[in-house]
Amino acid sequence: MKKFVAVLIIAVMAFALSACGRIEYYEYDDAELYSVGGQEVNLDGLGEIKSVEINWLDGEVNVVSGETLSVKEETAVGEEYLPFYYRADDEGALMIKNAKSGSDYSAVKNQKKKLTVTVPETVHSVDLVLSRASYNVTASSVNVVVVDSSVGSGAIDCEYLSAALVTSISGNVKITAKAQLVAALVCVTVSGNAEVALDSVEDINLSFTSVSGHFESDFEGLKEAVDAANSAASSSASSSGDENATSAEEENDDDYYEYNGKKYKKFTVSFTSISGSFTVNKIA
Repeated sequence: MKKFVAVLIIAVMAFALSACGRIEYYEYDDAELYSVGGQEVNLDGLGEIKSVEINWLDGEVNVVSGETLSVKEETAVGEEYLPFYYRADDEGALMIKNAKSGSDYSAVKNQKKKLTVTVPETVHSVDLVLSRASYNVTASSVNVVVVDSSVGSGAIDCEYLSAALVTSISGNVKITAKAQLVAALVCVTVSGNAEVALDSVEDINLSFTSVSGHFESDFEGLKEAVDAANSAASSSASSSGDENATSAEEENDDDYYEYNGKKYKKFTVSFTSISGSFTVNKIA
């Protein structure tokens, strides 16, 4: 897992550097396959949708539960309205874009639209690519959430959440989950903070790495355990490889989940940052 998060933080920093350049147009691939949306659109006619991918610049993104698949967006009064665009592929993935490809980037960003996507129980994964937009994912059927955010902050609180991967430059995130369902909750930031709220930390496989940030917890003894583990890890630089991974050829075990050809311990909670801080607290 350490190698995995190390690669992620390099990617986040690369994204931060690339974001410094001025972008003239809001563009994306396969633009000709997208249809124009509107302020309130029912998308049940697309068939069974299993995953939702959203690309949004500024404003707010919400993914909530409902009986039908629908999209609603609101924009600031007085702003020229640029509707969202969408398409669905043959594998049941719905892709939503902030506006028509080729639109003026600044015009799209300045709209700061509020997007609400209502999803039925067939949707199990959500992938958000955000710039400054805040986000809130609460759809109960969703068990996998991936967020790639620049500075937008948000929250993930899904009843059946089993995995979340959040990468951010300076945005903060709060993730709420039930311990018995969690495979992995991974946060990688440059300066953003993260909070994970759990009902239990029994058998947790916790990793905390931050150059100047700090770790806190209201679970008895957890902070002390993390501090001791980090101290032991620093003094044993001779260890190599990924201590949380095992060979993919080994016998399947209920205590492991598979990722990218390797198996990792379940109930992994990992935070890696340069200056961000991490908190693991009891669910309120």
